[in-house]
Amino acid sequence: MAYYVLILGFLCLSCGIYMLLNINLHTLDNNLLLLITQYRSTFLNDFSILLSKLGGMPAFIFVVFAYFVWFIRKKRFTQTIYLLLSSVGSIFIGWSLKYVVDRGRPQIIEHLVQSYGASFPSAHSLYAAVLASFIALFICKDSQKKSAKILLFLVFFWPLFMGVSRVYLGVHYPSDVLAGWGIGFIWVSLLYLFYQKKYMPHCGEKSKLKIEVKS
Repeated sequence: MAYYVLILGFLCLSCGIYMLLNINLHTLDNNLLLLITQYRSTFLNDFSILLSKLGGMPAFIFVVFAYFVWFIRKKRFTQTIYLLLSSVGSIFIGWSLKYVVDRGRPQIIEHLVQSYGASFPSAHSLYAAVLASFIALFICKDSQKKSAKILLFLVFFWPLFMGVSRVYLGVHYPSDVLAGWGIGFIWVSLLYLFYQKKYMPHCGEKSKLKIEVKS
């Protein structure tokens, strides 16, 4: 699964960067923004504003801290380290890129929420992708419980809803969201592949053995 997440991340990040750098695609960015915001309603406004509060840095840190406490209580110290690397690293990468790129927020539509920092990449989308990837790869991947499988199915809707809501609220271009998703997926999947290689060195051999048995 990690390789699929990694490929998805590269696709999202590549599209986001290409749309940012290609002036001819800025029109597409604007048109997609205008298209999504055409469907504004009281319900969707309230729902998107709620997502904005649930997906910001304070909420992200709260969820990370909750998993941190849970891992410590379960004595899963290695995964605790990777949780911290995933969260702290994503915050550093995302806000460093905001500072370097320094893209202005969309001005063609009313903002429904107050936003901070530059537009590219979307930090909310990045945090959502990091949480979804971490839960999927480090928590649910090897679990056979039905609840874990349901959580795995639902968890990837979180980045989707969060990303679309950021465009809907008028504070991000679609390319910002794509870049945020891409960075989150790439960062966590690379950490997981390193974790798997270092602490689960026989996973690859088991996979090869299964393929040989089937054939």
